[in-house]
Amino acid sequence: LPLTWRSDGYSEIDLPTPLAGVYEVRITGSGGGACTFDDAISFKVPPIRTVRVDWRAAQPDWPKQLGWQVSSAGDVDLRVISLAEATRMPRDDVPLLILAPTEIQGRSERINLFDDGHPLMADINLDVLEREIPPFPIPADFGGQIVVRAAPGRGWVAIRPHACLIPAPPPLAATDSVATRLRHTLFFNAIKHLLVEKPLPPLFSVTSPA
Repeated sequence: LPLTWRSDGYSEIDLPTPLAGVYEVRITGSGGGACTFDDAISFKVPPIRTVRVDWRAAQPDWPKQLGWQVSSAGDVDLRVISLAEATRMPRDDVPLLILAPTEIQGRSERINLFDDGHPLMADINLDVLEREIPPFPIPADFGGQIVVRAAPGRGWVAIRPHACLIPAPPPLAATDSVATRLRHTLFFNAIKHLLVEKPLPPLFSVTSPA
């Protein structure tokens, strides 16, 4: 593959790595011979590891649709439970997503307090949230911070270290609506936030040339 050098002396090129394994790259000048510095590099791409989830909430089809591996072992990347289980769940370092079922939600309420800059609120329209999704009771022993609060003790999003509490998302195949898209966005924002908190292994590591 030809390299075109920029004025700052650098060049970039995309190298597809469709399979796991060790890849070797060698740079050769147009006149032949080695480059001034190292002319070879090798890097290893390990097999892509799927997210391992302990899914204990409703809608058990979600992990399959996301390509996740369901596991009840202790060494998982994410645990998903319903709000009813939250008080019985011991607190540990496993990222925990707590889903509040829609049946415990009441009527729409005004937003009283919110943290607009929190990562969970990315792409969330608060006016739509207030109008389309009623808040739910936040357990007194949840602790942490209510990211979007209605009246005291009620809200839409709450967090504590290694845990998020959000409205349960509808199925991926649910009828498209503003409320459905909003719930899905909150769901994926929470997953991203929790998995960034516990980073997955890197996709590849660079090794020194032989």
